[in-house]
Order: sequence, then C-alpha cells, then structure tokens
Amino acid sequence: MTRLKQSMPQYAVGHLKWLQTINEEMSRQYPNVYPAGISYDGVGLPDCIRQGKSAAEKLIAGLFLQEPVK
Repeated sequence: MTRLKQSMPQYAVGHLKWLQTINEEMSRQYPNVYPAGISYDGVGLPDCIRQGKSAAEKLIAGLFLQEPVK
C-alpha cells in the first residue's frame, strides 16, 4: 500500500492477484478463517465493516454446515 498525503491509500499493481492467492491458500490451509481489513479489499471504513460482516457470516455458516464456505 502507498500512503499519499491528503488522499486515500492505493494498492500496488498485482494486489488483486495477491488477494486471490491469499484467499485460495487460506481456504485450503485454514478453513473458516477469513481475512478482512484495510490490507485486503478496500481502504475505507465502510469497506472494513463490509468485510468484517462478510467474514462473520461465512464463519457462522461454516460452523453450522461443518464445512468451509467459499
């Protein structure tokens, strides 16, 4: 991430590919663990809230289904 004064942070080129790789590896190695936060998919507060809510929903669904949700 690059910090710019008076601006929103920008992800580096290749961030989406990195994110896809992280999600695939986490799914394989750590089922029901879902990364969330500014480093992953959106830098604003609403983005972080959305990611946290999505991670919680996947976790709850995975616990009741006894299998990871993708």
